[in-house]
Amino acid sequence: MRRDLTCDHVHRWRGRNGVTLTEVLVAMVVLGVGLVSVLRALSTCMRTASIIGGESVAEEAAASMLAEIRENPQLLLSGDSGVLEGRRSDFQWQREILETGEPGVLAVRVTIRWTSQGVPRDYSLATLVEMPRY
Repeated sequence: MRRDLTCDHVHRWRGRNGVTLTEVLVAMVVLGVGLVSVLRALSTCMRTASIIGGESVAEEAAASMLAEIRENPQLLLSGDSGVLEGRRSDFQWQREILETGEPGVLAVRVTIRWTSQGVPRDYSLATLVEMPRY
């Protein structure tokens, strides 16, 4: 009688020792889809980080230039465009001076232009500057 139980038990579990080819293929498809999704997400994150990095450099440079001009308005007499020093060479700046209608007050706008992943980008920042009276 014990022999029958053992044979019956072995017979029921025969074929359950491993996985079927179908199960392996389904698992591979699921893993493949998941891996592709993760790689796409990483690629998007890298692109976004690159764009944000460029915008951060442009914002910092424009704010710094305007702060220098507010401290020393005589800088307005120097050049009105150039390449950012100490940065990548594709960051270029341009300064515009506009009349405000108020005597001794000028509007100054600094625009930073660069290319990120083949797409031209720009960032502008403006302020009012009071010219010293002599």
